[in-house]
Amino acid sequence: MKWFLAVLFLFSALHAEVSVKVDRDTVKLNESIHITFVSDQKIKKQPDFSPLEKDFEILSQSQNSSTRMINGTTNHEISWSLTLMSKKKGDITIPSLNFGSQQSKPVIIHVDDAALSKQGDPLFFEVELSPSQQVYEQSQLIYTLRFYRSVNLYSGRLSDIQVSDPDAIIEKIGEDKEYDVINDGTRYLVLERKYAVFPQHPDELTFSPITFEGQIVTGGRSMFNMHTQYKRLSSQPAIIDVKPIPPPFTRQNWLAAEDVKLVDEWSGDIAQITVGEPITRTVTIMADGCLSSQIPSFDLNLPGDVKQYPDKPQTFNQNLGNGFTGIKQTKTALIASKPGTLTLPEISVKWWDVNANLARESTLPEMTLHIVDAPPTEATTTEVIEQVPSTLPQPVPLWAWVLIGLNGVWIIGLPLVLIQKRKPSQKKPTKNPTLSKIKQSLKNACLANNAKETHKHLLEWAKITFPHLKPLNLSTLKTCVSEELQEEISDLNEALYSPNALWTGQDFWQAFSTFKPSDAKEGKQSSSALKNLYE
Repeated sequence: MKWFLAVLFLFSALHAEVSVKVDRDTVKLNESIHITFVSDQKIKKQPDFSPLEKDFEILSQSQNSSTRMINGTTNHEISWSLTLMSKKKGDITIPSLNFGSQQSKPVIIHVDDAALSKQGDPLFFEVELSPSQQVYEQSQLIYTLRFYRSVNLYSGRLSDIQVSDPDAIIEKIGEDKEYDVINDGTRYLVLERKYAVFPQHPDELTFSPITFEGQIVTGGRSMFNMHTQYKRLSSQPAIIDVKPIPPPFTRQNWLAAEDVKLVDEWSGDIAQITVGEPITRTVTIMADGCLSSQIPSFDLNLPGDVKQYPDKPQTFNQNLGNGFTGIKQTKTALIASKPGTLTLPEISVKWWDVNANLARESTLPEMTLHIVDAPPTEATTTEVIEQVPSTLPQPVPLWAWVLIGLNGVWIIGLPLVLIQKRKPSQKKPTKNPTLSKIKQSLKNACLANNAKETHKHLLEWAKITFPHLKPLNLSTLKTCVSEELQEEISDLNEALYSPNALWTGQDFWQAFSTFKPSDAKEGKQSSSALKNLYE
């Protein structure tokens, strides 16, 4: 009898089954199902659920065990809960799985076509294209996605935007917006997201569906008893026709925009410009509905009697909430080489108006500048006079004999004067308070690396130190200083009309503070200029 009971027990153990519970046997393609496997035996080894991955995605899984005592009998129970989503439609079999010495029975579920989201559902999408029918290549297309929900979310995420053109430029416009709407008596919370898309090739442009994956709350009020359901749904795909660039435009000069403006700015007064003095011209192009990288370059086409020093163009993109405005700014330092009138040609930018669907042209009109010559320096006048030879011998006048006599007295009294100079003077030299203040201001400007203020205080110092220096500018000042300070003045001059030049004021102050006006003759200056300054 004992032998028979043992065989019976072994037979029942070998044929013990794990029970299977499915929350529903018919689902949509993008809907999840919950399946639970329950065993009343202790299973040491974790079951292998990988056979399910052939036809299903395993979205989540958990394990739970419990022990109960009923009428003195102890019962153990262990369960595995999985959330699955079918990869295909039709009749799908959940295969038999091994749980130690036990097995589960196979279960068949039916999967229908995925339901498209529509208004009135707890969750649905809305997609909008602007323009909606067609767009030109490289022009701006606004893609707006709105995600509506009337239920609470436990978790969720939206997929990224994808288009059929692999070279398309996609820029997100601002941050996501959230607001409430009432649709057919139901209140929805709307998440709105916008993109600016710039297709690069003429063809049909397809936007792949945006997919939502997450869990919605179906019951319970707290996180401890909350019931959730996994959801996956997709938006409708969007398609638009991309037209090629119309002639006579090419990819090199193509600019498609809603509006284009040209702005002209100058760093100084252009009513009268002096030869050799730099002035900076800034031309700015602002194009609504495109990126700054799409704005073509232009040439100033300046005449040969003006030198130009262009900076690298600066580009910016303004996000206006309903699209982008591209900005390209070009700065050019101009230096006229001769006096007279200087005519700057018209600047023109051709572009395509995407709203009116026609070619337009934005221009800066031609302008004429009046260039004046720099006034001659006193040193230059003296040089001209010295070069004129005396062709006729002149009789020695009386005043010359008087001067010779005075020179004799000076030669005799010179030793007495030298002896007097060797005696220590009891009177301290007085300082020019204005000059000291200017030097301090110059030092502060140098240490702050402020080239403009340094230039201002340097000319104030030169006006007092070299009162005969005319005209008073950096070029004439260089003839009166040491070689070291000459180099620093050249760097300062470059920094004044070249905004991108790196200028260090500490080096300038070091050269200035070691320079003494009495040492100016030691540098390689013009001898005739120094003669007029120090004699």
